[in-house]
Amino acid sequence: MINLELVTDGYNVPVDIASNGSDRLFIVEKRGIIHIYDFGTGQNDNPFLDIRGKVNSGSSERGLLGLAFHPNYGENGYFYIHYTRDDGSSVIAQYNVDPDNANLALEDSEKVLMVVTQPFSNHNAGDLAFGPDGYLYIGFGDGGNADDPG
Repeated sequence: MINLELVTDGYNVPVDIASNGSDRLFIVEKRGIIHIYDFGTGQNDNPFLDIRGKVNSGSSERGLLGLAFHPNYGENGYFYIHYTRDDGSSVIAQYNVDPDNANLALEDSEKVLMVVTQPFSNHNAGDLAFGPDGYLYIGFGDGGNADDPG
């Protein structure tokens, strides 16, 4: 038997949730914000990362879409996000956590690793995950549009 329990709510279009191995959940909002929910203290008042100025979330399947923490996050502070920028392209970027504040990402630490042109505004996928082999796996979708013309 599976029992479900509401832990937190009130987010604006949450699309992903991730853990860095601590007692915190990182909740990704499509509009470009990552919040922290701490099981001991509740939701942090300040976002972990706010990149609304970089994210195109205008279409139903665009926005800040994915988050994954590096397998050695505790040592290197790296995490990865997948977002759609203004021209509709998908961006995979690495960020660093603030070494002096585990509840805050360094917004100016962005290192763009990959940009993929998307032919349409839908079916952009967005999931990120590290496999047991240590590689980062990325979902980009199937190109979208009605009847999948591509």
